[in-house]
Amino acid sequence: MPTKDLSRSKVKTDPARNSGRAGAGIGTPSADGGHIELDYYYDNHPTKEDLMAESPAQSELIDYLKAVVKWQYNQEDWYVVSNIGIYQTMDLLEYPIAPDLAVFIGTVVTKEERHGLRSWKMLRDGRPAPSVVFEISS
Repeated sequence: MPTKDLSRSKVKTDPARNSGRAGAGIGTPSADGGHIELDYYYDNHPTKEDLMAESPAQSELIDYLKAVVKWQYNQEDWYVVSNIGIYQTMDLLEYPIAPDLAVFIGTVVTKEERHGLRSWKMLRDGRPAPSVVFEISS
């Protein structure tokens, strides 16, 4: 999949434009003040996959696979998560990739970060592409 050259991007990160409208603004300041958090449309609106039901067998298999991977690779720098939207660009209308299970190797995500994590934005420092993804057909 081609990626955009972000070095010449003219996206302005003006927090004032985000005046309480979910997904309407460009970005909001992070709690730590270290970066501007982009508000992607699909972080606040359902995707087609969100509206489709999973079969019980599919759901059980995903849960089982997640538990096995977490047990087998129980290491601090492995992050295993299911159904998280993954963004690759600064396009706020980008449709996220949301695998049933994603494994990020060499990535530390604290419990505090996990609690507030709505999506995985690969443009941020320390946010690589997943090392392995699983998609279970129904």
